[in-house]
Parts: sequence; C-alpha cells; structure tokens
Amino acid sequence: MTSNEPYSPEAEEADLQWQQMPTVPEEDEDVLTPPPAAPEANEADLFEQSLAVNPDEDDEYPHGAAEEYEE
Repeated sequence: MTSNEPYSPEAEEADLQWQQMPTVPEEDEDVLTPPPAAPEANEADLFEQSLAVNPDEDDEYPHGAAEEYEE
C-alpha cells in the first residue's frame, strides 16, 4: 500500500530492516557485532580513572566568568 503522507510506519520499519542487513550474506554474524575491546585498554582506562586529581595542580584553564581584555 502506498501513501502520500510524509510519515509512514511501514517505511520506518523497512528502513530499519535495510540498515541492519549484512553487507555480505556470508558474514551475517560479523557485520552487526562490534569487535571486542582489548583487555589492556580496559585496564589502562580503569587505572587512569582511579587516579586522584589535585584541583590545584590541574588548573590549565581559568574557572569562573570570562574576563574581557582591553587592548
């Protein structure tokens, strides 16, 4: 059934099916599955996130209201 309306639930469903189709039929499983993350990267991220940051030492940018500079 064809509709002249700008939105059609059938079109949205067809778009979703098309977007999820594998590019090569033989590789069904690999196309939609993201590659696993490296365990070393996860460990490094967890270690970095666990480090304490001293707010006095990590002050590269000014905080508060922006200042106007006179020339």
